[in-house]
Amino acid sequence: MIDTAVILNAGLGSRLRPLTDDVPKCLTEVNGKRILDWQLDALRWGGIKNIIIVVGYLGEKIRAATSGLSGLNITFIENPDYEKTSSGHSAWLARVALSGGCYLIEGDIVFDHTFIRHLAAASESVPLWAASRCDERSEGAILVADETDRITDIRIVGSRIESPESGHYKSAGVMKIPADYGRKLGRWLEDAGACFKDEVIGQHLEEPVYLQDMDGAWWAEIDTPDDIRSAETSFPAMKYAVIILDGAADGPRVELGGKTPLEAAQMPALQGMARTGRVGLMRTIYPGLPAESIVAALGILGYNPLRYYPKGRASFEAVANDIYLDEGELAFRCNIIALDQDGRIASPSAHQIDEAKASELIEFCNANIKLGLPFRLHHGQGYRNILVMKTSARPDDLTFFPAHENFMTDISGLMPAGRGPEASALAGELGNMIRLSRFGTEDSQSLCLWPWSAAAMPYLPAFGRRHGLDGALISSMDFMRGIGIVAKMRADKVPGATGYADTNLYAKLRYAKNAFRFHDAVFIHINGTDEASHARDAWLKVSILERTDKELIGPLLEYMESRYHGRYRIAILSDHYTFTEDGTHGDGPVPYVIYGTGISSDHADGFSEVAAADAGQTIKSYEFMDFMTGRGDGIA
Repeated sequence: MIDTAVILNAGLGSRLRPLTDDVPKCLTEVNGKRILDWQLDALRWGGIKNIIIVVGYLGEKIRAATSGLSGLNITFIENPDYEKTSSGHSAWLARVALSGGCYLIEGDIVFDHTFIRHLAAASESVPLWAASRCDERSEGAILVADETDRITDIRIVGSRIESPESGHYKSAGVMKIPADYGRKLGRWLEDAGACFKDEVIGQHLEEPVYLQDMDGAWWAEIDTPDDIRSAETSFPAMKYAVIILDGAADGPRVELGGKTPLEAAQMPALQGMARTGRVGLMRTIYPGLPAESIVAALGILGYNPLRYYPKGRASFEAVANDIYLDEGELAFRCNIIALDQDGRIASPSAHQIDEAKASELIEFCNANIKLGLPFRLHHGQGYRNILVMKTSARPDDLTFFPAHENFMTDISGLMPAGRGPEASALAGELGNMIRLSRFGTEDSQSLCLWPWSAAAMPYLPAFGRRHGLDGALISSMDFMRGIGIVAKMRADKVPGATGYADTNLYAKLRYAKNAFRFHDAVFIHINGTDEASHARDAWLKVSILERTDKELIGPLLEYMESRYHGRYRIAILSDHYTFTEDGTHGDGPVPYVIYGTGISSDHADGFSEVAAADAGQTIKSYEFMDFMTGRGDGIA
């Protein structure tokens, strides 16, 4: 495998002045990203790790710009005669790399990751010259090829071609050169003096060179300011939509005729995507971590939860509510729950307590509960709240019992517990809070606070740095928006998004459309399916799935096809199992479907737990984004 690239960046870039008065051409930005960065990112994703950059004009700035880059082995060759020589001499200076086989890249070509992957998949036995069919805008190096794609002529055209001929291609400025041809090219260049490398190759076409058609891969040559404007206007950035159906995966239910909710729901848009897209299973929960949405969501966004899971979700929920922890502070989820007369958990959501009543209860507890440790309660959303306490205890030393997993269980056996003196003392204070917050209601039930899921301040690398994509996250849930904020994604609150069956899906659709105007990847989280499972209502879960298909999935698919035809992908997936039988979470692999540009059908029998299992492929959640976008070992 050819794993070396030579990039020719010695030139003055005089046609780009004044932009190149104090920076070399390769550091000029196209769509907010420097040309060299476009190239290096594409090479990295294409598995090309060894990079040789020939520098000349302002070479010290190129060295500085690449200092500290990870994942690449970058070396430099100096062309001290850059003002008197051309690309031929720069290529000759890299003759050792040519003789070993390499990609030879002009420094003024911008392309995305699909370009190099496309070229890397082609033959390595013959020299290949990347090019696209000429159009009326073509100028520069024009390649003429015969019916076997062998290049028969190279013409340097100084003005745009009015009527491009069949078999004429515009050079994309990139060659894939095997070792034997590279050795010959090095000798030719040594004898050619100041000639351009294209002219030298054109003088030796008795040695076969073949055209590699790059139609379908985006690239642009940057010589003038007009070229920059044209490239930015035509930039066909792929758009990625990911819809997360929280807890959608389930087991078969008697009331659904032995079907799962995904099998029972009438979802024509989703099922159509599954039959023409790629279906499989995704591992979202890992040994030692709880089967919950935060673990799954971190992975789906590209963060290995085994590394980044902060023990609990409370700190992400705190961030979403503008609560930032200091050293020595822990955040806890602090739900309001309802108990029956016997002290059993009658509703983990206090029967979906309304905002006003929940806020009143939190204010009452802040004013009247006295504990031995400093604390502050913050009202969040509905029954969900945030508790912040000053303590030296570690989250790992605390044990909690989530209310939603202990329906109709006596809370006396579910009190927080701690390991070690600091954690035990903290657990005792949390138990006191539960007891002191309890008060009766008119229906003979009582409400109380239920603290759990402790976490310190979280950290995530920026989503954009991790994936090279601008990301937005649309969710009614604070923990999801908190993950987005920490990952430096756009994470707006959506009016009418409740997290329940009555959530405003049209508003989420509208926000998604707007987000795609400014962002590459948009994640839409639907929580109602999970809440229906915790309520043990299979028919409610089916109705939410059907509504989501009608009001979100179908319309979004139509929008992406009309607005971003040929450059979009949509993924639909469950984050984990939530069983309507008992309201608990499961840790099995969940179904996913990916549909859109470049996705070939695997002829799955629809979208369901069984259909995904039959597909026979299981991926890891934290590899999903690379898989979906075609980076790494992806599907394109």
